[in-house]
Amino acid sequence: MNLIITDHCNRECAYCFARDKIDLGAVTSPMNKKKQISLETVALYLDFLKASNIDLFKILGGEPTLHPQFREIVTLGIDRGFKLTVFTNGLWPDTVLQHFKRIAQDQINFVFNVNEPRNQKEHENLRQRESLKVAGKRAMLGFNIFEDNFDFLFCKDLIDEYDLKREIRIGLASPIVRQKNIYLKNSTLKIIGKRLCSQLRKLEACDILGALDCGFPLCMFEENDLGSLAITTKGFHSICGSVVDVDADLNVWPCFPLSKLFNVHLPDFKNFQDLDRYYSKKLAPLKNMGSMDDCIMCKFLKRHQCCGGCLGRTIENIEATGD
Repeated sequence: MNLIITDHCNRECAYCFARDKIDLGAVTSPMNKKKQISLETVALYLDFLKASNIDLFKILGGEPTLHPQFREIVTLGIDRGFKLTVFTNGLWPDTVLQHFKRIAQDQINFVFNVNEPRNQKEHENLRQRESLKVAGKRAMLGFNIFEDNFDFLFCKDLIDEYDLKREIRIGLASPIVRQKNIYLKNSTLKIIGKRLCSQLRKLEACDILGALDCGFPLCMFEENDLGSLAITTKGFHSICGSVVDVDADLNVWPCFPLSKLFNVHLPDFKNFQDLDRYYSKKLAPLKNMGSMDDCIMCKFLKRHQCCGGCLGRTIENIEATGD
């Protein structure tokens, strides 16, 4: 489960999967017009995690460090005995950067969402590096593929220079249902798969592994490349699970691509297990369809070895064709 503590973000990524829920690039808008979670609501959310026997508190935004009470939220999570993971772009305010210097190594981890240097402004690259220096071994890089000429090999230099975790979380840009964002069409996935495996082999030779997010169908990879993923990743599986995102008002949706669908309210459920059962039942028919024409007869989908691609793609196809 992920808690979105603010909808404020100081970057505007064209592929952003949270586009429907986030105020992208709005660095000049008054903070009182942003949706900021209260400390009381954070406490209620942590109660829900405790009831679910979940000890990991995952914090998202927007850019979560822009929340005016971000340091208090972090302290609350640590005091309640949770291990924290902060998903961030690394463009931290000075006060937050100094705060992270004082937090013990074993209390917090970071996932830094990085873009290729050519897709970021110079001041963003420099600020990210300052934050990575503070985060060090607590940080893992995350990279989202949204164009077919991607190149994440630059991550090696960042990992070596700042002694980061030797692992890269890799996401595949997918459509946000009923929203406009940049994402990869199904027709490009085989090209993406070939390039992805090639770059993963180069990183593995430097003792860096990939961690592939959800939404990667098996058919985007050639058979010999599928074998290489066993070596170059931390256990690749073609999956589509209920990530579950929760906003500042405790509204819930299964994942950002489906953020306009299947919204419920967290207090209406006893625990995560109850919520997961609800979404499993709701999404099962869609998962059995897959997102591509070939999914209809695919033995891997029928045997639940392949997720059939992101459900955002499946729903987009349904709404486009009327099937």
